[in-house]
Amino acid sequence: MHYDIRVTPKVYADAGFKYDSTLGFNDNVGFRFGTCYPWKFYDLKAEEKLPMLEIPLIMQDGALLLPQKGLRLDKKTALEYITVVANAVEKVGGVLTLLWHPHFIIKQEWWDLYLKTLKYLSGENPWFVSVKEIGEWWENSSREYAND
Repeated sequence: MHYDIRVTPKVYADAGFKYDSTLGFNDNVGFRFGTCYPWKFYDLKAEEKLPMLEIPLIMQDGALLLPQKGLRLDKKTALEYITVVANAVEKVGGVLTLLWHPHFIIKQEWWDLYLKTLKYLSGENPWFVSVKEIGEWWENSSREYAND
C-alpha cells in the first residue's frame, strides 16, 4: 500500500469510505497514533474534518511473527504481547483491532497463535465485530454524548 496521510484519507472519503482501519504498525504492535480510540480524519490541505472514521490498527500477525522484520517473536512471547496490549485497551475502554493475513494462516504456528488469541480474548468477554460495526457504534455513541 502506498498510503500518504496528506492525500489518502481525502481520496478514501471522496470514494465513499466511511471507515478505515489502515493506520497501525507493520513492524510493531501498539498505538501508532497514541490511542486505541477511533477518530475522524482531517484533510490537511483543506483544513477540515472528513466524514470518515479511522479505527486504529493495534496488532497484526506479521509484526509479531515475521522472521525477517518486526518483533520476530515466538508464539509464546507473541501471546504475552497480545495479552498485555489487550489488557491496556480494556482498561481504557478502547478498541483492539487485530489483523491476521489469510496467506499467513496456512503456517501452523501462526494459525495456532490466532486460535489462542481468540480463545484468550473470548475469556475476557469481548465484543467481536467488524470495522463497520465498530464505526457505526462509535458514531452513534458520540452523538449520544454530544447531546448530553
